[in-house]
Amino acid sequence: MKSRRPRLKHKPDVFPKTLLIILIIMAVLSGVGLDYMNWSRGKSSYIFSLFPKKEPSPREIKALGEIVNDQLRLLSISPVSQDQFWDSDDIHHLMIDLSLEDYVRIQDALERELYDIQASIIKKEEHQDEAKLYYLWQVKGKDGQRLSVLFSCERKDLSEAAKKMEFSKNMVAIIVDDMGYSMKAIQDVCDMNLPLTVAVIPHSPLAKQTAEIARRNSLEIILHLPLESVNGSSENEMKGIVLANMSSDEILSTLEDNLAQVPYIKGVNNHMGSKVTKNRRVMRLILQRLKKDNLYFVDSLTTGDSVAYSLAQRMGLPTAEREIFLDGELNEQYITRQLEDLFRSARKNGTSVGICHPNTLTIQTLKKILPRMQKYQCELVPASWVVR
Repeated sequence: MKSRRPRLKHKPDVFPKTLLIILIIMAVLSGVGLDYMNWSRGKSSYIFSLFPKKEPSPREIKALGEIVNDQLRLLSISPVSQDQFWDSDDIHHLMIDLSLEDYVRIQDALERELYDIQASIIKKEEHQDEAKLYYLWQVKGKDGQRLSVLFSCERKDLSEAAKKMEFSKNMVAIIVDDMGYSMKAIQDVCDMNLPLTVAVIPHSPLAKQTAEIARRNSLEIILHLPLESVNGSSENEMKGIVLANMSSDEILSTLEDNLAQVPYIKGVNNHMGSKVTKNRRVMRLILQRLKKDNLYFVDSLTTGDSVAYSLAQRMGLPTAEREIFLDGELNEQYITRQLEDLFRSARKNGTSVGICHPNTLTIQTLKKILPRMQKYQCELVPASWVVR
């Protein structure tokens, strides 16, 4: 008689149930995802229509072409010519003919604005022929808008602007403050034969002569505008100073007088100013007037509470801020360390601004140390090349 083997209990196969659960979860997630995509695109939705949809701000939905034209207006750029059309793919094409200097001014401001609204510059190309330089931008907006901008510039325009574009990195600007009191000071600066920027104090006894000499020696000239400080020193009584408690008319009248004192200026930086540069009312009036004459502003940053740089940026005024005071202590070792920090900053950030004064030790140290810039792969340039 054959022995009967014990019958094994059948073990249920759980794999199909697990697979079924996974498939159900995937189907639900896919459905939710598709429903969200429809909702985000403004189509009918079963789930997300229950939630209020955040309305885009007017800035987010503004046409990309309008944003380009807004930047042209903010920077007071009047194109030589401008044309536009939409192609069959609904891409907006802008053709803008302007000077090379104006293109240099608008490119950084426009990049920042597009970044702020989460638009992408998907392509930038450069072309040239015998007569013109062409810069083609392809832009895609967050909402799918497409824009093609062709900037065209005369090749003969402003070799300085072309050089500025070539030396677009590691640029160092050094401003020599408090000029206008000494013929020896301006002669010493000129003898260095370097592109330093000369900041002349209005109403100083040699303001106009200093500017004339600087211009003959191809140095950039800016107005060293006196602004009230918080320490209540006797300098707050100097001629031409702008005080925080002045009326709007007094501020503008004082500023006009100061601007007339120094010829050939390309920009302005502040002398003192720890009280005024943190005052939005006063700084807005000053910056609006500078913008009228296409002047740039460098914030000497005499206080950490200054609003001047950020305000100038929002107003579309070319601007920069001082990073390092070079001769806060009058000894060669200190000035040398400050200069080397300035070079490192330019190599790290692309640009840097230093401020110094025309005393003998500073001039001697500059002569000695500035040749070391090559070690840091830096280029000394006028202040107008580093403003954005």
